[in-house]
Amino acid sequence: VLLLVASTVTASFLAPSVPRSAVRPIRARPITAMAAESADALLQEEAWTEQGFAAIKSLPETLNKLGQQRAQSEHLAIALLQDEFGVASRVVKKAGASADDLRRGFEQYAKSQPSVSASTPGATTLTMGDSLLTLLRAASEQKRTLTDEYLSGEHVLLALLADDRCGAKLMKQAKLDTPTLRAA
Repeated sequence: VLLLVASTVTASFLAPSVPRSAVRPIRARPITAMAAESADALLQEEAWTEQGFAAIKSLPETLNKLGQQRAQSEHLAIALLQDEFGVASRVVKKAGASADDLRRGFEQYAKSQPSVSASTPGATTLTMGDSLLTLLRAASEQKRTLTDEYLSGEHVLLALLADDRCGAKLMKQAKLDTPTLRAA
């Protein structure tokens, strides 16, 4: 189960006479339509192609293999590129890059991140990191730009081009860019 850790802002600017128990967290308002999409909406099976949602469902397994709790953009990239016959792998190959090499780059980056150890595999709570939520929102924006009905690996690949965590760097190293991916 993938959970979103809600980021909240505490109303600490209230007068000191207001008891802390009366202060409730407030959510930051979205600046753009893209930011308005909730994690729940972006993780709904109905929003994805079958292959794309299969990658979403495999995130806990990917995280457990890496000993990590927080799903980030690199984990979704790994999950999509694991399927050598999936849309993402086919697009990368058609664009002239190696899907296996790209996946290994994302895995190498993921392994360089902090990990946790649990006495029982799968016993830890998995959460969604900020970079994954940003990636999903950018992929949804790509879906709208291409006037597609469902999110897919292609949209995630295009969104990875702007991923400031690791995607942009790894995609650039693979010589992948928007025109190349869209033409593939």
